[in-house]
Amino acid sequence: MARLPQPGADSGTWGGILNDYLTQSLDADGLLKANTVGTTQIQANAITTTQLAPNSVSPSTVQDLPQSKITNLTSDLAAKADKVTVTAATKTKLTYNNQGVVTAGTDATTADIADSTNKRYVTDAELAVLAATSGTNTGDQDLSGFIQRMTTGISTSITAGAASHTDYVYLASGTLTVTLPTAVGNTNRYTIKNQGTGVVTIAPTASQTIDGSSSAVLSVQNASLDIISTTSQWNIV
Repeated sequence: MARLPQPGADSGTWGGILNDYLTQSLDADGLLKANTVGTTQIQANAITTTQLAPNSVSPSTVQDLPQSKITNLTSDLAAKADKVTVTAATKTKLTYNNQGVVTAGTDATTADIADSTNKRYVTDAELAVLAATSGTNTGDQDLSGFIQRMTTGISTSITAGAASHTDYVYLASGTLTVTLPTAVGNTNRYTIKNQGTGVVTIAPTASQTIDGSSSAVLSVQNASLDIISTTSQWNIV
């Protein structure tokens, strides 16, 4: 076993004994041999930041050390980032500091979204408008105030339509009768044209009249009449 020379007892051999002792931990160049110093050779709290040069320690130069060998490890790490208490939750808007530490979490709103092409959003009011718009007239559009026109070719007697906000145009061929709906509350306009050689009779409902008469007649080809209601009777215009 290697040992140090003993004064007065190793005369003539003390140099070899000393060299044998030193080579247990040193290379020929006087530097420590690899793996000579391990965790068992370092006392607890023996190494602090003041003993280490900046960037002098890396995984490839030292073995892993237990926490008990490093002074104030917890406090040193804590000093590297602010301690912030954040309640556990799932949030869509995060706030973080300049060290990358999340400091708050809230629910994002449309006001948090930056406007940009193809990334725009709609408000609740605009969403309600979109929900009520189908692109087709399925009853979800409010057409009040808009007049639509319906043109129909006829060859037999009919009762004219009565849908509100609608102008009706009837192109008649042959001898027939067009019976008007009630004039009460009716705001529609009715156009009847005799396109043929027959006789087209326009008749009101019940005791109502057309310009005071019980009917109007189109007996000449291409003759036509426009009729509107006074809300109780019919008038030719």
